[in-house]
Amino acid sequence: MVGRGRHAAWFVLLGSLVCLSPLQAQGLFRAGNPAQDTRKVAYQSLREAVRDPEHPFYFPWLLRRYQSGDTTLQAAAYHHLYYGYIYAPGYQPYQVSTQGFRRLAHLRSEDQERGVALCREILRAHPFDLDALWWLAQNPEGVEQSEYRAWLRHFHFLMATIRASGQGQSRQDPVYITYPRHARFLLQYLGIPVLQELPMTGRCESYKVLYRGELDTMYFNIEGPMEHQVRRMNPEEGPR
Repeated sequence: MVGRGRHAAWFVLLGSLVCLSPLQAQGLFRAGNPAQDTRKVAYQSLREAVRDPEHPFYFPWLLRRYQSGDTTLQAAAYHHLYYGYIYAPGYQPYQVSTQGFRRLAHLRSEDQERGVALCREILRAHPFDLDALWWLAQNPEGVEQSEYRAWLRHFHFLMATIRASGQGQSRQDPVYITYPRHARFLLQYLGIPVLQELPMTGRCESYKVLYRGELDTMYFNIEGPMEHQVRRMNPEEGPR
C-alpha cells in the first residue's frame, strides 16, 4: 500500500511515516521519533477536558473545526479528538462501515466520483475512519485542493497520534486505539503480515505477526471501546 505514492505532496507531508518500508515498519511502535513526543492516553483527564465547554479542547468545538477542514489544528487537538471521541454521542466502535470498506476496496481507480462520495458518507458517520481517510489521501483528483490538503493532514496527524500512544511491545506499553478495526489497518498499512489474532488479555488485543522472518507480538489497548460498551449495557450508571 505504501509504495503506491503517486503524488509528491503525499510523501512530503507524511515524511518518514509514509516512507517506511516493511523492514522499517516496526519503528512505528518501537523506534523513537525525535520529532514527536510520546503522549500517553489518560482517559480521566481527557473526559474532563472534552466535556468542559470552557476548555480549549471541548469536543463539539474541536469536531466542528476538524470536519470543516481546519488546517490549524495541532497534535494536542488531534489527541483529544481521537481519544475524546469515545465520550461523543455518535461513537460506535463496533459499528464501523464494513460495507463501505468493502465497497471502497472494490472501487476501480477511475471511480473517483463514487469513491469520494462514499468516503464522505463514511466520514460523516465515523469521522476518524482511517480506511476512508487513506483512500482520500491517495486519490486527490476528485476533490478541491483545499479539501484534499485537509484530509491528508487529518490522516497524518491521526496516525501520529496513535503512534505516540505506545510502542506496542507489551501489555504494559500498548498502542491505544479507539476502533478495534484500526489495529489491523495499522499493521496492513505497515506491511506487517498478521498470522493470528490472539485471545484478549485484560484490555489488550494482540496479534502474532511476522517481522524480519521472526514471530513477534503487537499489543493494542481497546480500553476506550470496552468502556463504551459497559456504559451502553449499564445506562443507569450515567456517564463515566
